[in-house]
Amino acid sequence: RLLPVRRPVPTPSNAGPTPAGSVVPIPDSLSAQPMSAVINMNLHDDESSSSSDSSSFGSSTSCSDSTPRTRSHRRRKKRTSSKKKKKRERRLPSKLLGKFVKHGARLGLKKLFLSGNLTRRRNEFNKFTDTLAGVLSLEDDTLTVMNDWPQGLDNPGKPADAAIHAFLVIMASPEALDIIQQFPRQGCSALLELQKKCAVVTVEAQQRATAEFTILERREDETATAYIKRVGNKVTELKRLRVETSEAARLSRYLYGMGEHKRYDNIISTFKTQQRNFERGQISSPPIMSDLEIDLQ
Repeated sequence: RLLPVRRPVPTPSNAGPTPAGSVVPIPDSLSAQPMSAVINMNLHDDESSSSSDSSSFGSSTSCSDSTPRTRSHRRRKKRTSSKKKKKRERRLPSKLLGKFVKHGARLGLKKLFLSGNLTRRRNEFNKFTDTLAGVLSLEDDTLTVMNDWPQGLDNPGKPADAAIHAFLVIMASPEALDIIQQFPRQGCSALLELQKKCAVVTVEAQQRATAEFTILERREDETATAYIKRVGNKVTELKRLRVETSEAARLSRYLYGMGEHKRYDNIISTFKTQQRNFERGQISSPPIMSDLEIDLQ
């Protein structure tokens, strides 16, 4: 008697291609379990595989993210640069002060004395500030401080301003020191206050100097050379008092009484001719008033 041949149940390992529309038989190990257990087991396998994938992805991401700089690193770098900047600002006053002392000795800067009458104080102060401007121009931090002097000062920043103040303390006489110490670590403010004390920059002084310049005329016994020099000194005084005079006003003062002096009269006539030619477009650049003043000296 022939026994029926039992065909093996196809499994995923030995199963061939399944025709479309056919039902895949369930293995005996799974058929004995409830369907809910089979579903839960499949879900567990999916979660474990996904977790392993995510962990591998996370590890690769952490490796790749270790190269860019993090936010905390940027903060540390910013704090470090801020500390360096503050450290430089703390050291800058003493560093500049040492350089100012060397430059002042090389340029022959003398101490500022405020003794004597107003004219003497003004002359001493003007000599001091002229040399001081050269000292400050030798350092980048104070290069432009006195470019517009005596009209004003350019703010150099707190560290450099403190260095200027310390240098003024060293170079000041007891009379000037009382004024400088009223402005702690403010060298520019102290210098402007000294200017008021020495050059008397007040509204009354400006009005007085302007009135004197307006009525300036040549005396009967005064030579043309002396008169020209006196006009130039008055223009310089107005400049130190922060009063700007127009070229026309200065030219009119120079012209007053010059008809008797052929040399000065010819120089001024040439200047006026150049002015007219420039206004008519016959020459490209106007004549320079400062050049005229040099020629008149």
